Amino acid sequence: TQCHCFRASLGLTRPSMTEVRGGPWGFADVLVLLLPIIFLVYAVIKPHPIRSTVSLGLSATMMFFLKLAYLSSNPLIACASVIKGCLQALVPVSIVAGAIFLFDAMESARCLAWMRIAMKKITNDHPVAEVMLIGWAFHFVVEGASGFGTPACLAVPILYSMGHPKLESVCCLLLFNGFSAVFGAVGTPLWFGIGQAVGASEDMQADIGFRASLAVTCNAVLLVPLVVNLLVPKADVIRNLVFIECVVVSTMVPYVGVAYFSAEFPTLIGGVVAIFATGILIQFKVGLKPMQKESDPPADADKLEAGQAGAEAGNGGGDQREAAAPQETREGEGEPAAPETKPASESPRRVDSMDMIEGGVFDDRRGVPEPTEDDAEAKSAPAEAQ
Repeated sequence: TQCHCFRASLGLTRPSMTEVRGGPWGFADVLVLLLPIIFLVYAVIKPHPIRSTVSLGLSATMMFFLKLAYLSSNPLIACASVIKGCLQALVPVSIVAGAIFLFDAMESARCLAWMRIAMKKITNDHPVAEVMLIGWAFHFVVEGASGFGTPACLAVPILYSMGHPKLESVCCLLLFNGFSAVFGAVGTPLWFGIGQAVGASEDMQADIGFRASLAVTCNAVLLVPLVVNLLVPKADVIRNLVFIECVVVSTMVPYVGVAYFSAEFPTLIGGVVAIFATGILIQFKVGLKPMQKESDPPADADKLEAGQAGAEAGNGGGDQREAAAPQETREGEGEPAAPETKPASESPRRVDSMDMIEGGVFDDRRGVPEPTEDDAEAKSAPAEAQ
């Protein structure tokens, strides 16, 4: 201690590696230090965007020179921070690389194609069931296993292949990802983000994660039906509201329970439980109502059209058959042969009540009309044809 005080009196002590120095403008330093991030956002969203490999490097270079020139940091500390940042980046890069390898292997083995078919068969082409099973439950599993935007890369193509619009599917998955990104890939935002930033212990991380899980649960119960409305009409969302809330509760109960003990697996375990629970709810149709099809005509109109079609077929069927029949010519003559007519007994004519009243007089003893001149002509027609 005496040696340290002696060296300090001579100005020979080394500066602390955790020394923090501010800029000359006080609170306005925040705006200056945000310039690299503003440049990065502009480089990505402008009409002719710069490639991310170039824009990220330029943004990091700007931050490095701001740290040296504006914040007057020690060059040794600034260079050490760059090396430390590169080493720390290997942790999320390794997680993403493992996730890419896993899903490439699943794609090569056609596991993803089988999953798409199986999920479509389970949902039975019900839009609400598709969104909750694939967009919600399946996305939780992928986020808990790999994170970093992979749920949108996997779930959006599946929803699009089932007939959902592309832009709405992307927006829906990005909004759903906000509920699962608190713990991310095996708790990376907590143990790697908050833990590295503020030096939080494991107990503190679990406490922060538990509080965050309670807030996410309250928001999910209220906001998930609104997100589903991006892909499903509002009327169908209201009809299937019980099913949606049951799926949300089946996800959030294990989500909160695991978050009380650990900050690594709440999203993954909550998603696995949600997939099984959603499949059971779909199988037994718990709160799942059939969709309303606006294009379908009313039932009365169907019956009316069917009756009119039957009447037209009964009245005009004979004329159509006669017109479609080929005209046979007699041998040695150019005149077409007369069409064959069936006897009255073989081709009965539909007789309405008014025809019976006008064409003949009812016989009170037998309840049938007496024969008329038309009936006699119909019986003699076959003989004349022969």
